Amino acid sequence: MSDAVVRLQTDDLLCKLSRLHGAGGLRQFHVQRPDLEQVFLNLTGRQLRD
Repeated sequence: MSDAVVRLQTDDLLCKLSRLHGAGGLRQFHVQRPDLEQVFLNLTGRQLRD
């Protein structure tokens, strides 16, 4: 069994968790809400600068 870490972005968390669990091997998960910098990067593709 692998201890691989998978990071994903989704609007339908329950569906993704169900799929991962159905594939087997899902032992734990962590939900992280994006902060403003992550949202900015996702929308623009660029990092914030000081």
